[in-house]
Amino acid sequence: MSKKIYRIENIETGNGPYNLPDTTDFFDVFINSDCILQEMADKHDTIKPVPLHDFDIRINEDYFFACRNMTSLKRWFGKYFDYLLNETYEFAVFEYVVKEFIEGKSKKQVAFINDEENVISRRVLA
Repeated sequence: MSKKIYRIENIETGNGPYNLPDTTDFFDVFINSDCILQEMADKHDTIKPVPLHDFDIRINEDYFFACRNMTSLKRWFGKYFDYLLNETYEFAVFEYVVKEFIEGKSKKQVAFINDEENVISRRVLA
């Protein structure tokens, strides 16, 4: 059974907002990545932007993170949601259809492996 999930990522690289290189010129929207990371960490009550303690398994670099629906995605990014989607910064919302994902205990996010075996489709929404 396939499932739809949603994430914000860079149109060119597929990286999420937390995983951009320091040399990325459009990341000046946050002055530097520390600003969004700290605010997101405070908002989601964790010392990391993605609360890995939210999952019962060991999450590694093979996993990507998303939300189960658009409402959850908007809630996760809060005031940064519309800001990230400004075309100047090259982010967009992507809908993934995947075979499997792991839901976090908080129900705020999901983890999934972004490979050909698991991802059925990926399309840009906004």
